[in-house]
Parts: sequence; C-alpha cells; structure tokens
Amino acid sequence: MTTLTSKMNKLSRREKLALYGLVKYPHFTDKEIAHRVNMKVSTFSSIKQRLKKAGYFKRIRIPMLQRLGAELFCVIYTHFNQAVPLESRIQKTASTIEVFEEIFYSVGDTFRGFSISVARNYSDVTRIEDKRIETFGQMGLLEVEYPTMVLFPFETSRIERFLDYAPILKKNFQIDDRDLVNEDDIEDELNEGADTYAKDAFNANEPYELSKTEKLIFCTMVDNPDLSDKALGDILPVSRHTISNTRRKLESLGILRTLCVPSLKLLNFDVLSIYHITYNPGNVPDQDQVLDRIMDDSTIFLCSRRFESFMISAYPDYETAKDESAKMIQYLKSNDLMTDRMMIEEFSVKNMITIKDIKFGPIARKIVDEP
Repeated sequence: MTTLTSKMNKLSRREKLALYGLVKYPHFTDKEIAHRVNMKVSTFSSIKQRLKKAGYFKRIRIPMLQRLGAELFCVIYTHFNQAVPLESRIQKTASTIEVFEEIFYSVGDTFRGFSISVARNYSDVTRIEDKRIETFGQMGLLEVEYPTMVLFPFETSRIERFLDYAPILKKNFQIDDRDLVNEDDIEDELNEGADTYAKDAFNANEPYELSKTEKLIFCTMVDNPDLSDKALGDILPVSRHTISNTRRKLESLGILRTLCVPSLKLLNFDVLSIYHITYNPGNVPDQDQVLDRIMDDSTIFLCSRRFESFMISAYPDYETAKDESAKMIQYLKSNDLMTDRMMIEEFSVKNMITIKDIKFGPIARKIVDEP
C-alpha cells in the first residue's frame, strides 16, 4: 500500500490518475471512473478512500442559484493595513462580515484578501459592502483604497470555468491520452446519457421553481455533499426513492452539480493568483480569445462580462506563475486588448488562510426560502 505524502510528486501514478478521475468526473460512480482511468474498480475504490482520508479532495454540491432567483456574482478584493494582526482581523470579520449567507468563499493573508459571493440582488450586495467598509474602518484596516467590488450579473456575464481543477491536474500530473479512455468518447456519453448534466449549466438562466419537497431535498444535498441517497433518507422525512428521483431530475436540469475539489496545499502548489482584467473598450476580446489565450490549464475560475474578467489560477511555483502571467499580459498588450487597469495578486498557498471554504448551504436556503 502506497503511503500518501504532502508532495504532489510523491503520489504514485495510480493515485494521480484516481485523483484526476475524481475531479474530472465527480458525479460518476467508482466503476465508471475506474473504467475511464483504466483501473480495476477495487484498486480505484481503495485509492479513493486513502486520498479522501488523507484530505486530498473534498466533494461539494454546487447549486445553480441563478435559476432560482439569484441575480449576480460579486467579487471583492482588498489591501489591508499590516499593523493589524491577521488573527485579529479574521476574528472580527468572521462575526461581522463572513456571517452573511451570500459569501461562499473567502481567503486572505497578512495584507490582502478576496471573497466571492452570489446574491439575490444588488441591494443585498451593497448591504454587505457597507458593513465591510464600516468594520474595516473601525479596525483601521484600510490604508488608501476602499475594497474593490466587481459585479457579474448572470444575465450579462459568462462563467467560463467554475472551480474546475481537472485541466491543472492533468497538466501537472503529466497525464496523457495513453492513460485514459478516449475523452471525446466520454463527452459523447455525457451528452447522450439520460442522467447527464446540462452541458452549460453555469450559464443557463431559465428560471425554475422548486416544489416544497424539492426545496427540502435540494438544500439538504447542498449541506451534505458526502451523503448518499440512502443516508439522506435517514435524515429526511421522504423516501429514498423520492430523494433519488429528485436528485437525478435536478442534475439533468442543471440545477445541481457535483464537484470534487483537490487540496492545493497537500499537492504542493505554491501560488494562488487572482486577476482582475479591464479590457480596452474599443477592442474587446471575443469569447474564443478569452478561452484560448486568457484562460489556460492553470485557470480554476473565470467569470467575464463584456469589458472585464475575474480569474483565479493556481501554480506549482512562483516562477511558473510569473511566466504564465507574462504570456497572458504580452498577448493582451500586443493585441491592444487591455487597459492599464489590471490587478494581479499572488497568494502563498501555504500561508494564506481560508476563512470560508466553498460554503453554499446558507445562501441556497436563503434564495429558495427553505428554513
């Protein structure tokens, strides 16, 4: 039995393939993933359990709240006065700002921080922002500038990648087509399957109204992503059959998606970079340029509207981060696609603090009015 360590290059080849399969196909069964990574089911299941126990990945369920009444994504990033200790800042903001249901992801270090929210409307966003500025002001955290708020209304924006770590794992694990069943064939299976996800679920805005029972099952699934349908049946006042049918329905409609998120820290990634790119209003990149030349295999999150993008990327080391950023900036500048207003912040994965770690349950309940 292979002993797992915190070094990415210490994972065995099979462990890398298993983790990649889990991240690439998070809603598939062990049997299905094992087939796709050319592994015996028993071997895959054993490796999966070891990876899970060691903390190499976690399973989350993502609610497509834009279909249920939410209107926008909001990104906030801030620079802080370093005279205020990080521990004091986190302790204070945890009880005043992070308690807002809208914030589902928040990280920071000694002098920077950013968060991502999803909200029902602009009023909810500004309510949080007012409290944030008030709190930061009282603590003396703001030196020169207020926090920067970037809004992405679902109706006028595109989410090109949402916490998708499969490309970066494939690149850094050096996985090639010889390791896998033909991925084009797999995509055909996904598109044809009765229980497939909506292909572009993150950008589908058609409203959907959940029934009372669907609300209960939906929110409980978001709160408990590791529980099977059978385990959910033990805590919900509905049958396992109803739970399974509802899950399949919500997944096929693109209302609920499952993701596996790997631990960048255990995989020995050094850098998490955020980018806020403002485009030249007279020469805006088209979607192909965004997908092919701005986003790359290191990108784990990218949301864009016509004149700006916000992107999160991860890198194994600072040299790679610098090289990849330089390539993107060179392309944007040489094609006159960007203004001078481009923000890049690099966080040390080892030293940054995750204040809220992809927590969708509270905002899901708020949006669908489920207690």
